[in-house]
Amino acid sequence: MVSIPQMLCERDTEDFNDFGQSRKFAWNIFNDIHSSVATQLNSPCKFLSLIQTFKHIYVSKKTSISSRIERLQAGVSKLTEARSVVEGLKKNAADQKSILSEKQEKANEALQAIAETMRGANVKKSEMEALREKTIKENKALVERKAEIDQELSEVEPLVKEAAKAVGEIKSEALSEIRSLRAPPEVVRDILEGVLRLMGIQDTSWNSMKIFLSKRGVKEEIRAFDAHLVQPGNREAVEILLREHSESFNPKVAKRASVAAAPLATWVKANVKYSKVLQKIHPLEKEQETLVKNLKFAEHQLSKLAMGLADVEGNVEKLQKQLSTFSREAAETEVRLSEAQETLKASEGLVSQLQEEYNRWRVQVRELLKELEDLPWKVVLAAAFATYLLPSSEDLRRHYLQKWEEMVFEKYQSSVPFHFCHFLSTERELLQWQADGLPADMLSIENAVAILKMPICPLIIDPSMVCRDWLIRHLQDRNTEVVSQEMSKFDTTLELAVRFGKVLVVEDVECIHPFIIPVLRGDYIHQGTRKLVPVGEKLVDFHENFKIFLITQNENLELLSSVMSAVTYVNFTITELGLAGQLLSSVLQYVKPELDEQRIKLLKDEEQLNLKLEGIQENLLQLLATAQGDILQNKELLHSLNETKASSAAVTKSLLGLSNVRSELHKECDSYSPLTTFGSALYFSTLALGRIKGIYQYSTSSFVRLVNKALEKSENEGKSIDLKEVQRKLLRLVYYHVSQSLFKEDRMIFSLHLAHKMFKEKFHNMEWELFTGQVVVDVKSEIGKAMLSLPSWVEEDRVFSICQLKAVLPSVYAKLNLTKNSPRPDLLISYDEIIEGGQDDMKLTPFQKVLIAQAFVPDILVDVVSQFSQYTLGNILSSLKF
Repeated sequence: MVSIPQMLCERDTEDFNDFGQSRKFAWNIFNDIHSSVATQLNSPCKFLSLIQTFKHIYVSKKTSISSRIERLQAGVSKLTEARSVVEGLKKNAADQKSILSEKQEKANEALQAIAETMRGANVKKSEMEALREKTIKENKALVERKAEIDQELSEVEPLVKEAAKAVGEIKSEALSEIRSLRAPPEVVRDILEGVLRLMGIQDTSWNSMKIFLSKRGVKEEIRAFDAHLVQPGNREAVEILLREHSESFNPKVAKRASVAAAPLATWVKANVKYSKVLQKIHPLEKEQETLVKNLKFAEHQLSKLAMGLADVEGNVEKLQKQLSTFSREAAETEVRLSEAQETLKASEGLVSQLQEEYNRWRVQVRELLKELEDLPWKVVLAAAFATYLLPSSEDLRRHYLQKWEEMVFEKYQSSVPFHFCHFLSTERELLQWQADGLPADMLSIENAVAILKMPICPLIIDPSMVCRDWLIRHLQDRNTEVVSQEMSKFDTTLELAVRFGKVLVVEDVECIHPFIIPVLRGDYIHQGTRKLVPVGEKLVDFHENFKIFLITQNENLELLSSVMSAVTYVNFTITELGLAGQLLSSVLQYVKPELDEQRIKLLKDEEQLNLKLEGIQENLLQLLATAQGDILQNKELLHSLNETKASSAAVTKSLLGLSNVRSELHKECDSYSPLTTFGSALYFSTLALGRIKGIYQYSTSSFVRLVNKALEKSENEGKSIDLKEVQRKLLRLVYYHVSQSLFKEDRMIFSLHLAHKMFKEKFHNMEWELFTGQVVVDVKSEIGKAMLSLPSWVEEDRVFSICQLKAVLPSVYAKLNLTKNSPRPDLLISYDEIIEGGQDDMKLTPFQKVLIAQAFVPDILVDVVSQFSQYTLGNILSSLKF
């Protein structure tokens, strides 16, 4: 069953393609709802009816909502476009106003910028000249310092180069020879010590000297040695060595000691001299380095100043062009400003007039989109309501509907507020139906919605014929016939109605003839474009406007299960609220007939004005939707829109006036509601007699006649109508009327029942339940104790009832103050006690005396009940005997 709804819906129409995925709709809800109803209602036929009703409502509502959304969105789009144009015009006008002064201000700023730029350029030129002179001076000083340095170095540099060259010519064998010596000659030792100290090696042992000489590339290291690296302390140590051992550094002596020693000795002496010269010229080199840095910085600054001057010239030219542009644009702006102000004046008028419609349509679009999103859930609830709940009472409808809404929320996480009538009908339709005579109670309105909106034929249970009269009045403008199945030519009438699209109201239905069933079930046969349905032995062309309504006064009508699936039971049995509405009309006709006429006229006028307003708004939407191009430039459209808006305002004002009148009418009508509510409750009190004997049945029409009679008597007395007095007269009339139809033994039951229903204030909590046996308490353990404490006049068989009274109503029992010697209480009821109504908490109320009589002395119960009923109902029973 889970897949059946989806399969049937997607098979028959494209509206359900990707339905579940796009709207997160769960098809299981059909099975859940079907399983939740009573067994007699959840037949397979009802399940199929649920699906068919769902399809019908969904397609209809979706088409209606989608069409409405399209029209509203078209109107909103046009107005949004117009608003955008107006906003653009406003902004443009404001911009044009400020642009002229802005352009002039910018021109002044450009002139000022040109002047400031020129002043800055002159300053930069002065700076550049000063910097150029400074650079020339520093360059001259640099040349002089370089000459001095070169002079100092010219004498010693050749010696260093010559010594380095000689070192490079030392053969490796000579160095190996020196390294191989166990103990070197003093000359060699002094020379190598000088080499090591100059190169920064402090260890001058023979082992250190051999390690130094064994290094790869030692000759290149010595040759490439930079004299700038010689530390002053090392040089001084070598100078001391040269003074103390000058003989060792004699070229001839060194050469005799070793072929490699002589070049090294020359290298040592040359580098000592070179180091001394470098120390001497060090300040000159530092000064030269500073001069070089300053010179480079000055050149960099000169380059920047030159580039800055070029930028200044470019800026001046750019500012001059801007000045020219601003002046030209100022003149153009003034022309555009004049045009914008003229267009804005006309556009603002229209947009402001349609502002209310624009806001309302936007809200409606959002609401309709949300409604379209929630539509599947609402439709399934509506379909379930129409399929399962129409035969039920109002309370049962509310129960199931609440249960289904909770199911949708808890199981499918969808919170969808739902109201059957508001979902399937409009306020305008409800007003029209009430004007046609539909009772104003919710049950009748729900039934009317189902009758007119559902696809399945309704079988209307209408004992009071209120629905029949309303339906005929409502359908009077259509091709409607009121017929009976018992007519001799009913089959011909049905055939013609099906063929030509008539509306049949079939009344006095006690059964359904077999030849109607195919029409009710929709057993259609398609032959090309023709749609046929069997009627008897014929196939008749089915007209889409054909409708059939079945009406019966039999509340207990039973049909075969095969027939029940083809119709929907609609229970129009009168409710208290519905009867109160009918009684209000009767009261108004007698008391203020002009008020009732005014009320009916008001409903019709309001319906006509709502219809007119709806037509005007639709016309407005149509004008906007079909407009081509910019609506603000369409003079003819603007004129039509203004006229439509004026008509809408007039109708809205009229509706507001009618709303005020309706409020006043409702207040005046509500003043009679106590009487109508009393009368309705009185009627339903009489209906309970049917549970005593089935022959006790009373119609609403006879009761309405009694209400009219009570009103007539009040009018004949020539006094202004007192509603309390009318209630008393009505109560007396109803009691006499009903009592005449009762068996004698049932009259007391009726009087007590009537007292309980109409005067509930005479009964305290749990008293009626105890009297009628609805409450029974386990008092077995108390019976023994009670028998020892009760007075002697209490019969033994009353102990159980007395214990029940004591357990359920201990306060009532306590008022008796019973002891072993207590006398029998006086249980007679006086009229004064009825009037006081038990205001003294220490005294027994009249109905508590009835309870005491029932428990203690049932032999006088009839007399006590008679007294209680007589005084409670206002002495109307004094002339009647039970």
